[in-house]
Amino acid sequence: MRQQLFDNFNSLTDKLEGHLPYMYLDTEGLVTIGRGNLIDPVASAVCLGFVNNADGTAATVKTIKAQWALVKSRKDLCARGGQAFRLITTITLPEKAIDELCTVRLAANESLVKAQFPDWPGYPADAQWGLMSMAWARGPNNLHGGYPHFSAAVEAKDWLEAGKQCRMNGCSNERNVTTAKAFFLAARSVECGGDPETFLSLLM
Repeated sequence: MRQQLFDNFNSLTDKLEGHLPYMYLDTEGLVTIGRGNLIDPVASAVCLGFVNNADGTAATVKTIKAQWALVKSRKDLCARGGQAFRLITTITLPEKAIDELCTVRLAANESLVKAQFPDWPGYPADAQWGLMSMAWARGPNNLHGGYPHFSAAVEAKDWLEAGKQCRMNGCSNERNVTTAKAFFLAARSVECGGDPETFLSLLM
């Protein structure tokens, strides 16, 4: 992964996903935390370093399970967004733990994307951001098979066409626009003979 993308991935994702230190439900009713990190089923949550809001002490497994179950049961709050769950939660995940969770997921996503697109290391930074954006939003396992016209454009390194074919159903318009723009910027960079390490999306 291009270094500028790695260094700025969390801040870019914050703009699209938000950044919540407490459990909430996503639009599909799955328990989530941080920058859209799924912790569903509950086994994904109990291994994290939650702390009690009242005194900052480590939350017990029993408390984590109880809070997870409470959040899971409150589908009525989904329409109000993740922030609505702040009022019913009593534990949070520290900033460092959220960053570590995101770093692990980003590495896993990259590994799966590389398996589908072997030329990944040579892609411009903006094209890599576009792919990582899609992997974060829709999962990294089926980008190739699930988006055949898009994947054909990526394999051809036709970034302009990739930007036209990358729309994801079920994602926000902001996510789709941002992702398409990344591929369009990659096309511009290649056309102008730019350095593939240069991350034009940071300037937008």
